[in-house]
Amino acid sequence: MFYGVGINLFLVIVYICAAFHESLLERILSGCIRLLARLRIIKDVDTVLSKTEVQLCEYRKGAEYIKKNPRLLLYVLSTIIVQILSRLSIAYIVYRAFGLKGHSYFDVIALQAMLALAVESLPLPGAVGASETGFLTVNRIIFGSDKLASAMLLSRGISFYVFLLISGAVALGANIADSRRHKVSCRYER
Repeated sequence: MFYGVGINLFLVIVYICAAFHESLLERILSGCIRLLARLRIIKDVDTVLSKTEVQLCEYRKGAEYIKKNPRLLLYVLSTIIVQILSRLSIAYIVYRAFGLKGHSYFDVIALQAMLALAVESLPLPGAVGASETGFLTVNRIIFGSDKLASAMLLSRGISFYVFLLISGAVALGANIADSRRHKVSCRYER
């Protein structure tokens, strides 16, 4: 958990530096890249530095756009909060579906948030296994040993397949809308 919190805290600091202290962030990233090159982890320093500069430039453009449109920031933050709460609420929905009582919505959400902080920032292959092991460890308090495996399968299935279906529907809708726009523009070109 401490690793996950540390990574998230580091990323927040990087984002704040990128938005408000660009030159400081460039020096820090340049120093990290050069250190990794000395450790022979990075081979082509110039390529990595140029790619980093491109990413920082893109981030600066986004930060400027948000500074000019502060309502967009509120919209994005509210959307992210709803998205995260809906994802974290799945365990509570499963908890209630099993007819269990005794733990509040906030108890369950707090455990899921702790699990998310601990596991989701790990850039490891097989992070699904870490998530499921974490789920079994953290949620034993809530579901008890007899319903724990079923709760994990159900909540992990919902969190994966529901979002997969939503993403598929959005992608299909965007594809259909794009093909309709393309047909309309082709008619006017003739």
